[in-house]
Amino acid sequence: RFGLRGLVETGTHKGDTVADLRPVMDRVYTIELEPAKVAAARDRFAGDPGVEVLEGDSGKRLPEVLARLHEPALFWLDGHFMGVGSGDAAHHTPVSTELQAVLAHPVRGHVILIDDARYFTGENDYPVLEDLRKAVAGQRPDLSWRVEGDSIRLTPVPF
Repeated sequence: RFGLRGLVETGTHKGDTVADLRPVMDRVYTIELEPAKVAAARDRFAGDPGVEVLEGDSGKRLPEVLARLHEPALFWLDGHFMGVGSGDAAHHTPVSTELQAVLAHPVRGHVILIDDARYFTGENDYPVLEDLRKAVAGQRPDLSWRVEGDSIRLTPVPF
C-alpha cells in the first residue's frame, strides 16, 4: 500500500518477522538485545546480504540505522522485556526512545507499527496510550494514528 522496500525491526526474537517480510523488502535491519538471539538470527540469515542483525539496546542502535535510511521504511517496534533471556528487566522497553528517533527522522513517509498496545498503561517504561497519541499528533500531524488489535499504527496521512 505504501510502496515501502525497507524494514526496521526492534526485538528480533526468533527472526520470524524478518523471514516473513524479507521476500517483499529489499533491505532489513533488525535489532536485538540478547546475545543468544542475535547469534541465532545471524545464523538464520547468514548469506543474505539484505538482512543486517544488530546487537544492542535498540533505543541506542536505532539512530545508527536511521542515519543510513534515505527513503521511507516500515518500522516494527517490538523490543521489550518478556522474562529471563529476553530484554532488560530494569528497563522494560525502549519504545519511547525508539519512537522519538523515528518521528524526528527527516525522511517522511515512514509507516510505524508498535506492538503490544495493551502495555501502554504508564507502567514498566511504557507511556499512557492517550498521552502518546497526543504527543505524536502534536509533533507529527502528517501521521494518522490507529490502534487495531494489539498494535499502534502510524501511517502517512493521504494528501
